[in-house]
Amino acid sequence: SSGPYVAMVIMLGCRALIWARWMVKPLLLVFGLACVGIEILSNRPFYSVVGEFVALDAETAWYRTQLINVAIKHVGEYWMSGYGLSDPGWGPEIAGLKNTDIVNHYVYVAILGGLGGLFAYLGICIAAMHSVTRVFRASRTAWLRQLSWGLGSTMIALMVAFWSGALFT
Repeated sequence: SSGPYVAMVIMLGCRALIWARWMVKPLLLVFGLACVGIEILSNRPFYSVVGEFVALDAETAWYRTQLINVAIKHVGEYWMSGYGLSDPGWGPEIAGLKNTDIVNHYVYVAILGGLGGLFAYLGICIAAMHSVTRVFRASRTAWLRQLSWGLGSTMIALMVAFWSGALFT
């Protein structure tokens, strides 16, 4: 899987930003505008482009995009409580597979616990990033600043890697 390699590049890039912290907000703005621009100007959703970036392979990027499309299509079936640990049965619909290969951790979390579980998980990720940011800003020692920046970089890399694989499948 190319996800870990992409995550490593993202983590090293984020890690390098400690020496150019002024670039963080402009990069986030550019990323957000790029997602909106892709959504408006292209004939495909932004997550398909993110999937291609993370996959580095057209075939696996296609499957990841189809998985999200099918998950959105079937959200009415699992939004409340998910499917639990059972296979949602989307494999034949996605690519004619016998079982569903859940290659996106966010979809996996939604399948396990519904949209409430997904929103709770995203809330935990956001709260963790907020806490790391607060520690970085409040720290007075160089080692704690380095440590908190490194932890934040690792968390961002994991959040990107979650587009290409689920932790527990």
